[in-house]
Amino acid sequence: MRSVTLVQGLFILYCLEIGILLLILPWGPAWERQIGALPFAAGVMLNPWFRAGLSAFGVIHLVWGLHDLYFGFFSREHDGRTEASNGVGDL
Repeated sequence: MRSVTLVQGLFILYCLEIGILLLILPWGPAWERQIGALPFAAGVMLNPWFRAGLSAFGVIHLVWGLHDLYFGFFSREHDGRTEASNGVGDL
């Protein structure tokens, strides 16, 4: 396995894991217990807008991970890029 593919796979795993975590965790009871122990941050971090922002950040990670998963591993067509290409301007 090439190191590029390994790093890409680890990045996809990271994006999917963090995406799911940030999507679900701010709305669970564990969030309220843990954040409630921090009186200086509880006012902001228990705000529904803050929780929604974290969940939106999780959705961004999920979309990014699924995009890389599809185009990195499941896409059958090659676009002619080499490993030396930095991908600037490629979509």
